[in-house]
Amino acid sequence: MSGSREALDLWHRQQQEAYRDAAAQRTDQGLMIETTWSKPVLSDAMGVHPNQIQGCVEDARKRGIEIEFAPDGRQVFRSRKARKEYCRSEGFHDNDGGYGDP
Repeated sequence: MSGSREALDLWHRQQQEAYRDAAAQRTDQGLMIETTWSKPVLSDAMGVHPNQIQGCVEDARKRGIEIEFAPDGRQVFRSRKARKEYCRSEGFHDNDGGYGDP
């Protein structure tokens, strides 16, 4: 029984190493791994009127959250973590979001 368990553990380790090698190769070739954002996301839904940008930024800083806006008032998210923190602080929820999204 222990022999089959050891064989299974060995197979899992080999699969993990193969996945890591493939991911490293994709990164070395200049390709992005699926979980990263290659460019910022602009949100219309969480945007504000351009006259309100300064007030929103100051309010978020008081709560310890760094946010930024495009000149037209759309909110700019540069990472999933930043988006998640802001959404949680404001009570927003993404019904179409995936694992780890707010």
